[in-house]
Order: sequence, then C-alpha cells, then structure tokens
Amino acid sequence: IKKIVDKMIVVFEFEKDIYKAAGVDVEFVGHPLLEHLEAEKILIKDPGSRKKKISPSICLLPGSRKSEVQKLLPLMLKSALLLKKKQPQTQFTLIRADKIKKAFIEDILGNHPGLDIKVQEHNTYQTIANADFAWVCSGTATLETAVLGTPMIILYKTSWLTYLLSRLLIKLPHIGLANIVAGEGLVPELIQHRANEKNLVALTIDFISQDTRERDELRNKLLRVKTRLGNFPASKKAAEIIYKILANPSD
Repeated sequence: IKKIVDKMIVVFEFEKDIYKAAGVDVEFVGHPLLEHLEAEKILIKDPGSRKKKISPSICLLPGSRKSEVQKLLPLMLKSALLLKKKQPQTQFTLIRADKIKKAFIEDILGNHPGLDIKVQEHNTYQTIANADFAWVCSGTATLETAVLGTPMIILYKTSWLTYLLSRLLIKLPHIGLANIVAGEGLVPELIQHRANEKNLVALTIDFISQDTRERDELRNKLLRVKTRLGNFPASKKAAEIIYKILANPSD
C-alpha cells in the first residue's frame, strides 16, 4: 500500500496507528455512520430513562449478504422459538437489509412456523435504538447497534475452511467492530460452533435477568463507542484532504 498510495484516509483510529507504523502517510477522518444518524435525526434514549419491560424486545440483524442470512437467520429463528418457551412475553423484530430480497426472508420464515415476528424494512436505526437487546451478524451492524446504545450478542458463521484459515491469519482478540473499536469485549461474541441456540438463549436470558443498573451501565459503555469514531463530518474531512492533494499535487 505504501508503494501505490499518496495518502491513506481511514475511518477508524486504530487503523491510523497500523498504517503510521508502516510508514504510510495516513489521516483519520472519522466514521460516516455518525453522519447518517445525524441526517436521520435518530432519537437515542438516555439509559437512565429506560425501564425494565415486562415484554422485552429483541432485534434480529442476520446480515446484509445472502450467505450470512442463510447461516444466521435459521439459528436466530430457532433461538427465538426456544426463548419464547422460556420467556413467553418476548417480542421479536427482524431487520431486513436492502440487499436481501423480501421473498428470500419469507422463505426462511416459512420454515419456522409458530413464531410471531415483525419484519422491519424502514426506520431501522430507530427500531434498533428502541430495542432492549439485539442479535447481530458481525460487521458494520455491530458498530451501528453499539452507537445506538443497544446491548447485543455478536454472531458469525462461515465455512470451516475459511474459519480455520482466519484463525491462522488473524490474531485479534475480538472480531466484532463494536468490541474492536471499544478496545474491550463489551458484548459477547458467538463464533462458528459456539453460535448455537443454547448459548444464544442462555446469554440473552442472562442480560434480560440483570437489574436496571447493570443494563444501564452496559448501555453507557456502548454509547461511549461513538466518541472513538471522530467528532467531525467524515465525508467533509475526507473531501478536504483529497481537494488539497489535487490542488497542490507537488506537495
């Protein structure tokens, strides 16, 4: 990368340290996610204003790629059915990504009858912000969920070959962006064989059973992830850097 770029523009602060150590001219501009939230005027509730509900609400975010949804949505639906048996009042909302066709989701839902679940296609940020908890496919959605202050469990499954290769090549303690940006394991990660109904339901019940103080403490920690994403409009900052380079190519 150092050989072929004049300037590296990154959206995570930890990326800046990596490229800087390699001698790459790099600048951190912040994450554009904050601009999207600002544009949609998302109302994020103060953790202290939330009350423990009799009917907890859980958001399902199975991913934005077909392969992710194929692996994770059936697991989420089986887990939802199991959780319903233990906590009958629990309500579920499924967030459908724009790239995933409605018919594809409906086919999978059809294989899991007996589950009353709402499919949400609009106002997804506000839906996540209002939820008590979320089951989230590892990716940008974990960062979105954290910034909205909603506790979650991060899930991911891939082919065993890809998983084994990843274990050999990647040495990070966490794979979820929410945990990576926070610099600690704020929320549980269930990866590969650990991503099963038993573990998912057990961890969810653990959270639902917590007292209000513990739940609010976690929400506050998640909301602080936002402070690590920059305090300036990322798109504007990136554009200014690019314009400066184009206007002064000899610099």
